Amino acid sequence: MEWLTWKYGIQGELYYSMDEAFGRKPDPWKDVNIYSGNGDGTLFYPGRPQVIGGTKQIPVESIRLKLIREGLEDYEYLTMLTKIAGYQEVAAGIAGLLHNTYDYDQNPEKLTAAREWLGREISRRMSR
Repeated sequence: MEWLTWKYGIQGELYYSMDEAFGRKPDPWKDVNIYSGNGDGTLFYPGRPQVIGGTKQIPVESIRLKLIREGLEDYEYLTMLTKIAGYQEVAAGIAGLLHNTYDYDQNPEKLTAAREWLGREISRRMSR
């Protein structure tokens, strides 16, 4: 999502109902199908002591939340390199990864290669 945010210059993002699973039955630790989506809307899980240990209830972050964080980090790198090299050069460097809002390369090796390229380019250009 954040790669698309960078590509199209989106100024904000709305992700609502992040704790949707807290007040619902069935137990979100056993069934996260809310609104016909597999965990959609659930960024945190209820950290009940009987499930995770401890003495207090705490929010437990989801893998989805961790991946959103990774995307936000990617966005920061894209923005940083854009300030250094310009939008066109960054767009050329990641060409083929993003086609449009609903069509993008889903090969994880290509995403990893694009991330590595961003890091190398930022490092190379900052050391000049």
